[in-house]
Amino acid sequence: PEVLKPYYGGSSKSAIITKLESGHCSTLSKEEFAAIKCWIDLTVPCYGEYDEMNVFDSGMMRQYIETVNKRAYYDAIDRYTKLSLAGLTSDKEVKIVFDKSGEKTEATGKGIATLYTTSKYAAGNTVTVTLPAGEKYAFISLNARAGEMLVYIPNGTWTYKFESLSTVYPNTMNSSVSYSYRENTITARIPTEDELKATRNLAANIYDLSAGTGGYPHATASDAQSGAQYAGRNAIDGFYANKGSVGKWPTNAWRANAATTNAEYKIEFGRKVVVDELVIYASNDATHYVSATVELSDGTTMEINLRKTSEGMSFDLGGKTVESITLKNFVKANASKSAAISEIQVFGHEA
Repeated sequence: PEVLKPYYGGSSKSAIITKLESGHCSTLSKEEFAAIKCWIDLTVPCYGEYDEMNVFDSGMMRQYIETVNKRAYYDAIDRYTKLSLAGLTSDKEVKIVFDKSGEKTEATGKGIATLYTTSKYAAGNTVTVTLPAGEKYAFISLNARAGEMLVYIPNGTWTYKFESLSTVYPNTMNSSVSYSYRENTITARIPTEDELKATRNLAANIYDLSAGTGGYPHATASDAQSGAQYAGRNAIDGFYANKGSVGKWPTNAWRANAATTNAEYKIEFGRKVVVDELVIYASNDATHYVSATVELSDGTTMEINLRKTSEGMSFDLGGKTVESITLKNFVKANASKSAAISEIQVFGHEA
């Protein structure tokens, strides 16, 4: 192939730079002009933190998170593929079975299995992931926009059964973006040692179901208002858009019935983990919670104060080793109205 010569491309050939050099936008400083040249020479990278403007409504925020999920998913698969080519990943076989009304399609692979579907998911479809003997963790993705989740699977088998496609699954996706789940790539891979050691949100699991999947983390609520958009699983789905009224996409949340006075919310990890920080995102509901009790499975309890805010409220958990966290004894600002929680995050690492 022909060797590219210096100044073959980049800012030296850019029409934007030519226009700026001719006097357009003369208020640019020398440093700002150099930054634009550098940006072009770096192949015009996209924004780093697009949400720093902090003017997103809930729909925009949810779209942003879904797009970040998609980018992170493909980045993770790219890294894993390179490690695999270098012989640095597991050589144990992972299996995926997609059951579409009795029509089964399966895929297997060493360390990672990939299965591509050419049709939308439908109610009653199931995805089953089977891990090799001795493995209990898997990164699973049913759709790039939903993202890749690290799931603990104690018995080695995880099954996701799609419920009503008009409620449960699209509640975690933007149903107006039809291509986002018309065709889907399902992946399941064994995490690397470094990925398992990393500090992360231990509570995140967009693929949790109220009935369970055989995997953790798993959320249960003693009470929830009727409707999938108010189920307990919504508070650990990884989405924290909370600037609109509680409901379906993009603002689904866990909401107990207004008359309930003793609601409890529990996140089970399925094994011992070390928890450092609890972050709670309140929803924009008729009223809000002002306090609650946090109970760790080791017997530790702490009282926390909550407020009406779109920002995450952070609480120190002190590096305790636990198997579950329960929120209870909720007190509302207005006892007669409903309150909801958009997202609960628990940061920590494996024990």
